[in-house]
Amino acid sequence: GRNCAASFHRRWGYTPEASICRWKRCLRVGRQQGTLLGESRYLEVRYEALTGDPESELRKVCRFLEVEYLDSMLESTRSGKRARGLSSAKIRPNDRSYADYFSEGRCESLERIAGATLSEFGYNTRYPDSDEEPPEAKMRFWLFRDRIRVAASTVVSKLSTESQFSWGLLIRKLIRDLRHARFKDN
Repeated sequence: GRNCAASFHRRWGYTPEASICRWKRCLRVGRQQGTLLGESRYLEVRYEALTGDPESELRKVCRFLEVEYLDSMLESTRSGKRARGLSSAKIRPNDRSYADYFSEGRCESLERIAGATLSEFGYNTRYPDSDEEPPEAKMRFWLFRDRIRVAASTVVSKLSTESQFSWGLLIRKLIRDLRHARFKDN
């Protein structure tokens, strides 16, 4: 959850507290639905386990899906790795990068929101019983602000790549997105 919040913040500027709220809800609903499906139709895979020991985890997933494991599954197909000059396209571990990314205070805030869920899913946390829900008005503000940031990012990227940019199109898209979401966490 904390790594998810860090990733969404780093990539899109999303508010970490809103991201961890979404993470917490998604995992709880996923596990609830998985329980209804039963062990033969539901498998949980931890991202840290997948990036920490990809071969073992992918073999487990392949057995579950009853498909053949191939060594080529360990190679990334993302062109970005080559563009950034990384020496290997192998899957790399991603564990606890949130601790380097966020301040101690921000980590504490995230754990107070999702500590119980973090603990339930096997993650260490200083607040294993904490399950704070931010006030709805604060969540709406965070989600609104996040959507504005994404729209601003779109404007900047479009302005740098296109000589003629349609402000009207962008405004209509933002209004449509906001109406569709109604400032709720979907």
